[in-house]
Amino acid sequence: MAIWDKLGYAPKEEYVLPEEKEEHGSTTADGYGGGTVPPKLDGYVPVKDLEENKRQLDGLFYSDINMDYKCRVFYSGEKKVMLCFLDGLTYTIVVDDMLMRPLIETPVTGIDDALDRVLPIHNLSVAEKGSQVVNAILEGDAVVIFDGDTRAILLDVKNYAKRQVGDAINEKVIKGPQNGFVENMRTNITLVRSVLRSPDLVSEIMPTGGDNNVKCAVMYRKGVAPESLVKRVKEKIQGISHVGFVLGGGMMEQLIREDGRCILPRTLQTERPDRTAAYLTQGHIAVVCDGYPYAMVLPITFFSLMQTSEDYFIHPVFATIERMIRYMSLFVSMLLPGIYVALVLYHQKMLPIEFILSSLASRQLIALPVFVEILMMSVVFELLREASVRVQSGINQTLGIVGGLILGQAAVSANLVSPIAIIVVATTGLSSFAIPDFSLQMAVYHMRFLFLLAAVLGGFWGILFLLVPLCAYLCSLTSYGVPYFAPVAPKTRGNRDIVIKGKVRRGGDIPDYVKTGGKQDE
Repeated sequence: MAIWDKLGYAPKEEYVLPEEKEEHGSTTADGYGGGTVPPKLDGYVPVKDLEENKRQLDGLFYSDINMDYKCRVFYSGEKKVMLCFLDGLTYTIVVDDMLMRPLIETPVTGIDDALDRVLPIHNLSVAEKGSQVVNAILEGDAVVIFDGDTRAILLDVKNYAKRQVGDAINEKVIKGPQNGFVENMRTNITLVRSVLRSPDLVSEIMPTGGDNNVKCAVMYRKGVAPESLVKRVKEKIQGISHVGFVLGGGMMEQLIREDGRCILPRTLQTERPDRTAAYLTQGHIAVVCDGYPYAMVLPITFFSLMQTSEDYFIHPVFATIERMIRYMSLFVSMLLPGIYVALVLYHQKMLPIEFILSSLASRQLIALPVFVEILMMSVVFELLREASVRVQSGINQTLGIVGGLILGQAAVSANLVSPIAIIVVATTGLSSFAIPDFSLQMAVYHMRFLFLLAAVLGGFWGILFLLVPLCAYLCSLTSYGVPYFAPVAPKTRGNRDIVIKGKVRRGGDIPDYVKTGGKQDE
């Protein structure tokens, strides 16, 4: 009997979704120097008949129901002209003053005459393909089409709302530049160029695929970045044209990553223009996506994820000490819960007698095993961290502090956990926050539970049997042809600035391991 019959209701007929034709299989070249045209962008084929062009664009943008799409037909002398744009994305005052008024007041004979006499403006371009016209309208440009000509004039008059350049939110520094990226791709490219003022800095604009037609900029130094690496990255981006919706660089990173099984980050996500420019100087590639306030730097190594911009603005001795603290925090965050469980369950003789007596006294009334104790408090700690991020900004700090104190004290008072377990979990959580890269934080967080399980099963031997294969596996990883643990494994000569920060020398030296980027992994 169906569930509808039990509830006393049965639908008259079953609704079946109609089958739709697959549209993502056919893509064409877009005329921008590479990539593919997402579906429907090539639905406009320009002809010399202006009325036919208007009919195609009106049908493509659904002008009968789409109130944002504006299409105006007027005369410049005896020449019939059509103006198309999207209201809200286009600066209409500039369109009126720089396009319509000059064309109406000064008669022209065609598109070439208009460009020579009436519209001598630097932010104009001529489009010959229909995909370029449709894409320009979607990006906020004004399009002018003349009767008797298949070409179109594109005027860059974008006016959509965007966030002003502000301080970096997640990569704060005390000394050094404070500005960070925003959601506008062109603004982010400008921020990088303001730091790296080099004529060989190239930014290639490419579509990332998807129905939303998001663009990205592949930035690199021509002649410095390996050509094989540039080609490989561009092929990866072009290969995601089948995806229906690409939401910025975070989603694109998952689509172009080479090994989806590994949870360790293989690219560096940074919101700082100075850090991006530093990697570009050394031959790396930066991918800047529209609508995403981060730059994706590749290839990278493990040691790149443990460095910050502030390391290069403070004394080398202080930078070295801070780096040592970060590496120590990484091992503490990953191994401390497992080490504590292994000591309590298997290796009590390694502990001082005073610690054993204190631990036994604190655990006399604790009914839970030490493994469950640590696991439960780790989950509670992550719950508090996640809740403090998602709630309103005014109470997130209060929630984290008050919630941690109340839950910790209540758990100890109710004899659910011991005070030592609270200290171990709190130290582990604080250590994870010292890791600069958020993706690496999350990877270490998940590996922590693997070492905890290994400690339960075999003590220190279990941790060792998991740690050795893990190190071997990490040394076999690559990031776009560059060994993940270079220049340590394998040993190379270039860029020895890993843990010990040396004196400031020439910053443009290219690490030798970057030159291997782009080569296919064997």
